[in-house]
Amino acid sequence: CAWALDHTHTCYDAVTDRIFCSPVLAFEVDAGTLALSPRYDAARWITYDQALDLLRFSGHRDSLRHIHDDIALKHDRGAPFRVRLS
Repeated sequence: CAWALDHTHTCYDAVTDRIFCSPVLAFEVDAGTLALSPRYDAARWITYDQALDLLRFSGHRDSLRHIHDDIALKHDRGAPFRVRLS
């Protein structure tokens, strides 16, 4: 499943003096081994609370809270935000 939330993550890049707005997307994947691109050296499965503790930026934590509240805690699993993948 995939979801596109009605929340955007906004951040300022001081190097380019630009503000970026990114959509908040969520994907459900099967548990197991992840295939990482060369730019990453490790991955692990963690809980929601562990993720909140590990995320450095408040905007990332805020986006995760939206995913949790709008999808994970809803009885309809975020049906209004579900995106059909072909």
